Amino acid sequence: MKYPKRSQYKRAKSQYRIRNWPEYEAGLRRRGDVTVWLSDEALDA
Repeated sequence: MKYPKRSQYKRAKSQYRIRNWPEYEAGLRRRGDVTVWLSDEALDA
């Protein structure tokens, strides 16, 4: 018995349902947020 090649596999994309839009949108906004913490010694230098 021969196995099919990788290109012959059929994969269905799973669909995700967003059930809590406000939380989802807030997560998208936080994704671009970068917080940098600097100590007082670093600021003085």
